[in-house]
Amino acid sequence: MSRVPSVASVREILHLVQLKRTGRFEAYSEESEGKEYDLSKVTIPVALFYTPNDVLISTTDVDTLAKELPNVYWQVNMEELDNNLDLLYSKDMNQMKEKVEQALQKDIQFLNENNNLY
Repeated sequence: MSRVPSVASVREILHLVQLKRTGRFEAYSEESEGKEYDLSKVTIPVALFYTPNDVLISTTDVDTLAKELPNVYWQVNMEELDNNLDLLYSKDMNQMKEKVEQALQKDIQFLNENNNLY
């Protein structure tokens, strides 16, 4: 953690600012706008993990993303965590582990119900 923020994380923050500014889900670009992602092409089942108090990504952003992705089977509100970084650096990872295990079980159930193998 001695090198936080790294160049990569600074670029990720700039990408988030770009997404907020344009209102589009697009590739990072040093130009004014990047190429917009076609989320309808994402066919793999998706579980979205988010924290309600995140300063970078709002629950509205998560809801918008969920509507654009065709196979969101679960939106996981990690309300016991303070922010997005807690998903990576929380001292109590057992809470996270349980929800990830639940997501994997839902993923298996989704695949079985839809006869899809990825």
